[in-house]
Amino acid sequence: MLKGIISVILGLFVGLYAAFVGTGGGAAILIFLLQYWKLVDNVTMIAGTMLFISSIPLGLFGLYDYYIHKEINFYVGGMIVLGLIVGIFTGSKLTFLVNDALGEKSSAKIKNGITAAIYGVLTLLYIRLTFYGNPN
Repeated sequence: MLKGIISVILGLFVGLYAAFVGTGGGAAILIFLLQYWKLVDNVTMIAGTMLFISSIPLGLFGLYDYYIHKEINFYVGGMIVLGLIVGIFTGSKLTFLVNDALGEKSSAKIKNGITAAIYGVLTLLYIRLTFYGNPN
């Protein structure tokens, strides 16, 4: 029951944040919190849970406001979706290959390390963008 309540509160918070900054920002927080509060059993289950969440068209509820304000680039979004289809299909296959080869605990360390490195670089880039502007 407590896990369900925490999950609903997480969904509310991440939904607010995702609608404000974009779904990716919300997902980044959710991945950490699912693991931190041990709401799922392992890193692979986090990936499966995130894919489940993203397979439900939740963004449609917020998309309408962005549509009426003409703040959607359909071409770029469509191209990203094409890339995501290939990336998610390949990534899910790779996940289970790595899990089978190294075991869940070792593969979790690799996945967490890659994620930490990516978010570390992104953090530095966002700090630069915030204080020094876009170099382009």
